[in-house]
Amino acid sequence: MFEIAELGHTVKKSIYREKVSLLRTQLLLAQQKLQDCDFPVIILISGVDGGGKGR
Repeated sequence: MFEIAELGHTVKKSIYREKVSLLRTQLLLAQQKLQDCDFPVIILISGVDGGGKGR
């Protein structure tokens, strides 16, 4: 799974705003499906250190 991570990838704010709602919905659906698994799963989401601070 880690080999598909896009390290250093950036997204324009306009594209982020356009896609964030759909991506959050997809993440929620994935979490709901994982609740039925017989083993523990960790989903790690990381952003830049200053993410969300300012505009």
